[in-house]
Amino acid sequence: MKSGMERIAVPVLTVLLLALFLLRGQQESGQKGIAVCMDIQILSSEQFDTCAAELQEKEAVPGTILFNGCAAPFDEEKSLLYLPAGRDAEGCFHASGRLEPASEGDHLYFLEDPFFDDPELAVAQGHAFDWILVSGSSFCRGQAVLTGLPVLCLDWDRDLEIQGKKSYTGRFSVCMPESSGTVSDRCSFHVRGNTSTFYEKKSYRISLQDRNGDRKKENLLGIRDDDDWILLPMLTDTSRIREKTAYDLWNRMQAPAGTDGVISSSVHYTELVINNRYYGIYGLMTPVDGKLLGLTDRDLLYKINTWEVPSDEEYRDFDGMDEVRKPNGISYVDLKYPDRALAADGWEPMRLFQGYVYGAMSLEELEAAGVVIDRESMLRYNLFCTLTHAMDNTWKNTFLVCKKQADGSYRLYRDIWDLNYTFGDYFAGKIDNFYTAHSVRSATEIVPFKDTGYDFEVLRASDPEGTFADSCRIWKEIRDAGVSADSVCGAAESSMEELTRSGAMDREAQRWPQPGPSADLTEFRRWVTDRFSYLDDIYGYKE
Repeated sequence: MKSGMERIAVPVLTVLLLALFLLRGQQESGQKGIAVCMDIQILSSEQFDTCAAELQEKEAVPGTILFNGCAAPFDEEKSLLYLPAGRDAEGCFHASGRLEPASEGDHLYFLEDPFFDDPELAVAQGHAFDWILVSGSSFCRGQAVLTGLPVLCLDWDRDLEIQGKKSYTGRFSVCMPESSGTVSDRCSFHVRGNTSTFYEKKSYRISLQDRNGDRKKENLLGIRDDDDWILLPMLTDTSRIREKTAYDLWNRMQAPAGTDGVISSSVHYTELVINNRYYGIYGLMTPVDGKLLGLTDRDLLYKINTWEVPSDEEYRDFDGMDEVRKPNGISYVDLKYPDRALAADGWEPMRLFQGYVYGAMSLEELEAAGVVIDRESMLRYNLFCTLTHAMDNTWKNTFLVCKKQADGSYRLYRDIWDLNYTFGDYFAGKIDNFYTAHSVRSATEIVPFKDTGYDFEVLRASDPEGTFADSCRIWKEIRDAGVSADSVCGAAESSMEELTRSGAMDREAQRWPQPGPSADLTEFRRWVTDRFSYLDDIYGYKE
C-alpha cells in the first residue's frame, strides 16, 4: 500500500511535467503565448499524452464541467459536451462562453486541433474536439462539439417513470454562448400530445419555478418573459421545417388584415439534452395564451382538442371547470384563459359556437344569443388551412378567441396550433413513418373539411357567393402583401440553412435514423409552388 507521500507525488509530478511542457511550448511559440479556447488551455499531443500516461483514467461524469456557470450539456453515453457557439458581427460562428471545471483545483484542457482555426467549419461538420479533465491523481477524457443552436437541458430523478400527462418536478437549463442568456431553474413538466406520447422523442410543457416552487418568469432566447414554455419535437416532419414555416406563415397572413387578426406562437430552434442523453432538434415556443393575444380579464380563450364534440349535458357536467372531458378522460375542449375557474358565462360561448357549426342553430340565432363570429378572422383561418392543407386543424388543434364587447356580446376569432401536418404531409396511420405520409396530389385539390374549416363550410352553405367573393378579396390582399411560393419556400430554406449550418441536422439524423430527417426540400418546393398556382387560378389572382 502506497504511503500518503507517494500518493501525493503522482499528481505533483504530473503538474510539474505539464508545467515544463507548457513553458517549453510557450518559449517555442515566441510571442504567441499559450493557446486558449473558451478560457481553456490547449495542449499539444505530447503534453496531452504525458498527462494521460501519469494518471489513473476514470469515466467522465455529468456536472464536472461548467459552461457559463451551469453544468455543461453532456451526453453521458458518448462523453460528449454540446457547447453553443457565439456569432461575430458578420454572423460567423466562433467559440464563445466560459468553460471551466466544477471543482476548484481541477484542471481542464483541450487537445490541439486544426479546427480551432476554423470554427465555422467545425460547427457545420459537428467536429468533435478532445478534452481532458485532471482531478488529483486521476483524469477523465471526452469530446466537445460546437453547435450553432442554443442547447436546452431537462433533468429529473431517473428513478421516476414518466407516465401519461402527469406533472413531475425537474430542472430546466438554457445554455447560450453569452452568460447573460444562460438560465438554470427548477421546473415542473409534463408530456404533451396524444399519438405522439408513444414516441421516444416527446413533446413537453415546462413551467419554471423558483426554489419555493412558485412561478418564475424568465426571458428565454430573448423571446419574452414567461414561466410557461413548450418543447416541440418535430419528429413526424422529416424536413423539421414545416411547423416553423407554417407558424410564421399564419402570422404573416394575419398581418394584412389591419383589424383584429390574431397571431399564434413561433418556433425557435434548439437542441435538447434529457438526463444527460442527447435528444436532437427541438422547437422552443411560448403557448398561445392571454398574454400573447393581449386579452383582458373579460375575454375567454378555448382550445379545441378532438374531432368529437361534447353534448350539452357534458358541458353542464363540467360547468365551473377548465376542461370538458370524454368518458376516457381525454379533454374535448379546454379553457386556456383566464387562468381561474370559469366565470358566469361558463362554457356558453363555446357551446353556442359548436351548436352553430354542427347545425343546432343558424347564424342569426347565434348572434341573437350574443355570440358574433368575426367573418374576416374566420375566412383568413380558412384560407390558411386551404393554402397549407392543414387537415389536422380544420376543427381540432384550434383556438376560439372570445373577446367581450361593450354591449356584453362576444366576438369570436380563430387561432391555430400544432402544425406538423401541413404542406402536403398528412396522418397516414403507420407507426413506421410516425403516422406521416406525403401527398403530391393534395397540392391541386380542395377537399371540404380537410382543406377547409368546419365553420367555413357552414358559412359557405348559407352564403356561397358572398364567402367566395370575400375569399378572393382576402387572397389578393395576402398575395399583394408579399405572401408567395417564393417567400414561403425562402423561409423554409432559411430554416433549413440554420439547421444544417449549425450541425444540428446531421446530429438529428444520427440520433433518429428511422425514417430519418432530410435536408432535401425539392418535394416541399414543388408542392408549395403547385399549391399557389392552383389557388391563384381558383381565386382569380394575377401577379
